[in-house]
Amino acid sequence: MRVLMVEDDALDAEILEISLARDSEQAHDITRVETLGKALERLEDDQYDVVLLDINLPDAVGPDPVRQVALSRNGAPVVVVSGKDDEAFAVDMIRAGAQDYVVKGSEAYRNLGRTMRYAVERKESEKQLKQLASFDPLTNLANRQEMCLQLTKACAHADRHGDMVGVFVIDLDNFKLVNDKYGHTAGDQLLKKLAEEIEGAIRAGDTAARLGGDEFCVLLEGIHSASAAQTWADNCLKRINRFVKEHGLGLPLSASIGGVVYPADGHAVDELLRNADLAMYKAKRDGRNSVSFYNERMDRIFTQQQELENELKLAIENSTLHPVFQPKIEIATGKVVGLEALCRWMRKDGSSVSPGEFLPIAQTQWQMLAIGRLMRQQVFAFIDHWTSAGFDLLPVSVNVDGQELGTEGFGEDFVNELERWRLPARAVRVEITETTLVEETEIVRENLYALRHGGIGIELDDFGAGHSSLNYLRQFTIDTIKIDRSLVAEVGVNQQAATILAAVFKLASDLGLKTVAEGVESSQQLRMVTELGADFAQGYLIARPMAGEEVRRWMGRYSERQKSRLESMTGKFRIMSDVDLELMDTKDEKH
Repeated sequence: MRVLMVEDDALDAEILEISLARDSEQAHDITRVETLGKALERLEDDQYDVVLLDINLPDAVGPDPVRQVALSRNGAPVVVVSGKDDEAFAVDMIRAGAQDYVVKGSEAYRNLGRTMRYAVERKESEKQLKQLASFDPLTNLANRQEMCLQLTKACAHADRHGDMVGVFVIDLDNFKLVNDKYGHTAGDQLLKKLAEEIEGAIRAGDTAARLGGDEFCVLLEGIHSASAAQTWADNCLKRINRFVKEHGLGLPLSASIGGVVYPADGHAVDELLRNADLAMYKAKRDGRNSVSFYNERMDRIFTQQQELENELKLAIENSTLHPVFQPKIEIATGKVVGLEALCRWMRKDGSSVSPGEFLPIAQTQWQMLAIGRLMRQQVFAFIDHWTSAGFDLLPVSVNVDGQELGTEGFGEDFVNELERWRLPARAVRVEITETTLVEETEIVRENLYALRHGGIGIELDDFGAGHSSLNYLRQFTIDTIKIDRSLVAEVGVNQQAATILAAVFKLASDLGLKTVAEGVESSQQLRMVTELGADFAQGYLIARPMAGEEVRRWMGRYSERQKSRLESMTGKFRIMSDVDLELMDTKDEKH
C-alpha cells in the first residue's frame, strides 16, 4: 500500500512508521512530507492509496488541509492523526472529507494498518454511492453536481499552475424533432451515442457531463490560451456535425456551443456555467450550428431577452399578437390579387416590437406553433367577416414556420381548421421559406402533400435569400415563388442582380410558376421588375401592411384611383394611394 504521510514532527512520524511496521497483513511504501503545500504537489504527480494527515502543519491548521487533500486530483482516502481527543472536533474532520479520525495513543493508532484498510473500504463505498449520485444514469457522464465539483478542482489547479480552464455548454439543435417523430426511446439512444462522441473529443483528465435533456458540458483543464479553447470548440462542432449526419435519423440536427475561459470570464462555478450558457444561446441566435464565446455585452442582451421572453409568453396567452395585411397586385392590370398576413405585436403602452426581435425568440422557445394557431384564427375570422359583408374574396397568404411544417399532422389540421370556418381552400395560401425546405423531412413532405391535397396553394418565400435550389421547384408542387427583397433592392444599381432576376422570371414562366417581386418601394424598381418579367408586386409603393379593419377602406380608395396605374409602353407606372404620399425609407419587416 502506497502511503503519503503528512507530518512535520519527526518523532510522531517515527511512531507512525513503527505502528505500520507491526501490520503483518500488508506492506507499506511510505512517503513523508512536512507541509500541506508539498503534500498537494505529491498528490498532483503521484498516486497514493491512503493519506495519513496531521492537522497542525506549518502552512495549514484544522479542517482546511483535510478539505484540500480530499479535493485533490488523487482522490485517496484521508486518515487524520491528531493528539486531540474531542468527538465534536473529529466529526468536523469527517465532514471536511476525512474517512477516519485517529487519536494518538488509541487502539486505532496502535493498529493503524487495519484502520487504513477500513478507510480504503469506506472510500470505495463512497465512490459507489457517488457513482449513483453524481453521474447521469442514461449516458454515464457526470451530472451537473459532479461537473460543478470537478470545475472547482480544475480552477484551484489552474490557480496553482498559472494555466486556464475551458468550459463549454453544448446543446443539440432541433432535438425535439427526434422525440416527436421517433419517440423518446430513439431520442435516448441518440443522446447515449452523442455522449460517447463528446467523450471521444476530450483528453484523459478532462470532464464531460450531461446537464439535462440534450444539453451537455465539457471541462478542459490545462489549456494555455483562449485560441486553444476556440480550436477545440470548432473541432468539436465539426465532429458533432459528422455524427448527426450519420446518426441523426435524417433530421436537421446540429449543435450550438457556448464557451468561457477561466479566469478571464468568471471565477465562481455558477458564474462560469451561466456565462457559458449565455454564449450558447448567442450561438443559437446567430443561426445555430455555431460556436460563440462569452463577452460582457451578453449580460445586457440576456437580461433584455429574458424580459422579452416573459412578455412574449404573456402576449401569446392574452392574444395581443395580431395580423396586418399587405396587398399584392398583378403588374399587367394593376388589380389587387391577394393579401399577405404578417404578424405584429403591439404592447399595451402603444409601443410595438419588431418581428425581427420577437420571432427569433419564439423559434428558440418553440412558440411558433402557438403563434401560428393564433394568427390563423384571426386571419380566418377576418376573411369570414369580409366575405359576410359582401367583400370580394381575395386569397390571403399566411406564413408557416418550419416548426409548424415539421409537426406531424399539421397539414391535415390546417385544412380541417379552414373547413370549420366554412371557408373555401382558395381563401388562403401558405407561404414557406427555402430554409424550411433545406431542413426538409418526411413529416414536411407529408404536410405539404396534405395542404396540396386540400386545395391550398403554396408559395416559396424569400427565393434568392441564400439557399436557392432549383431542386425545390422540381421536388415540391410550388405555385408561386416570391423574389427576396434583397434582390429587388439591387435592381437598377447592380446589373448582375438584373441578370439573375431575368433568368429566374424566365425559368418560372417555363415551369408554369408565377413570380412575386417583394419589397418594391420605388417606381424605378417596379418598372425594372416589370421589364424583367415579374407577374406580381408587393411592397411599400403599393401599400404598407395595414390592420384588418382598414383593408376594405383601402381597397375602395385604390379602386377609384386605379385608372392611373400603368403606362407600360413608356415605362411609367404609378399607383396612387394615401400611403404612397407618405412613403418612408424604413424597410418593410417581412415575417
